Amino acid sequence: MSTDRGASCSSTDIINELNKDYFIGPRKNWMRNILKALEKKISRDEIAIVISNNLPGFFDRKKATAPAILISEYPKIEPMLYALEDSYRDHYIHTFNVYLSGSRIISKIISLGENEEKNIEDNFKITEEVFTGPLGNKPAPWQPFSAVDRIFYVWLLISTFHDLGIVVEKIDKIRVSLNEFLKNFGVQLDPFSVVYRPIVNTKVDTYFKMMARFYGIKIPIPIGCEYNIVNENDEYLRLSLLKALEDQDHGVISSITLLNVIQESFSFQATDEKYDLNIEKFHEYCKLILKNDISRAAMAIALHNLDPIKYKRLFPIDFQQNPLTFLLVLCDELEEYRRWFGTSIRPIEKLTRFPIINIKKIRNKYRLTYQMYYQKIPNTNEKLAVREFNKMLIKKGKKPIKDFFEIIKRNWNFTINERLKNKLILNKKSKLKLKITVYYDERILINRDIKTD
Repeated sequence: MSTDRGASCSSTDIINELNKDYFIGPRKNWMRNILKALEKKISRDEIAIVISNNLPGFFDRKKATAPAILISEYPKIEPMLYALEDSYRDHYIHTFNVYLSGSRIISKIISLGENEEKNIEDNFKITEEVFTGPLGNKPAPWQPFSAVDRIFYVWLLISTFHDLGIVVEKIDKIRVSLNEFLKNFGVQLDPFSVVYRPIVNTKVDTYFKMMARFYGIKIPIPIGCEYNIVNENDEYLRLSLLKALEDQDHGVISSITLLNVIQESFSFQATDEKYDLNIEKFHEYCKLILKNDISRAAMAIALHNLDPIKYKRLFPIDFQQNPLTFLLVLCDELEEYRRWFGTSIRPIEKLTRFPIINIKKIRNKYRLTYQMYYQKIPNTNEKLAVREFNKMLIKKGKKPIKDFFEIIKRNWNFTINERLKNKLILNKKSKLKLKITVYYDERILINRDIKTD
């Protein structure tokens, strides 16, 4: 893999890497189209359109299902957030990067086992999908997911939806920004009241109970479509999610959005010839999927943004107990280093070089090495970034910095590193261990194991 510009690889490297593993069919085509768009260095907005137009599987734009509408409309909303909030960071392309990093980690872990079905079962608590309902003569168009298809389907849900609720979370900041302009017309917007549609509002507690079933226990291996969970829900998690929803936490908002739009899309597809099931059998199948895989994905989304201090009984998260929740938090935090900010340094290209991800298996544990590269930016941009960063430090009563690379080190040492330690279990006993290497202009700034003890 090419490392001619520090610890990074190109879009071509990623395509070649994934072709060796588990990216075939729609997954492969989607990834190739997006990565090719990134290599061309086209605009952020154009890249967002490419992502929307190539979403695989249930994101079927031709059928105008609820997930497709939500995913395709978000890139049209995000430019407004950039314009109205100086500190707004990219979320749409960020979700793709989270999907990509997580997919690379998942595929590498699977490839390290001789029996891929057994490896997915042991590490991610997922098996091939077996619908035990009365399907009769299963028609050729209807094919249950293999373990590989199922793990990437659930991960696609988790990564793609995890930040979509940010629009609701920031709705009051949007109002404040609009009011700065509207005051010139003698007009002011009152505080927005977030009111969920009645159909959503009545489902919220049911959704939280479905999600809470997956916390507080070691996720068991599913039997067919359904996870064999004894306890119906963890009451602390359910109440925590209700409190976080009141605070408009975007992770919790995104989780109920996922469940609701997938439930709506199931209703839309009830007559889809792909399934060739009668209505009763189809709804039996959908109920199982919603209660299990979709709810498990939603739980990961709901937890990822919660404050680990405020909700300390929910953290830290163990890979062995909740692997996909762990993976979302990990990839979400690691991808912070490539987020666009709504400042004058926003146009700097950050998407053509990707982190190098390597995994080694030692006995029954995994060692993940994550190497990332910050591209050298013009001196004028470095000075601007240092000046803006120092304003923040001075407000907090902290000593200012002199060089741009110190921003990177502080970002890792005091932000990303601390959040990883607060949210995840990373110690000698962990099934997954993490080592980070950070380069800036071919200079190593950070090179160490991340440990929580």
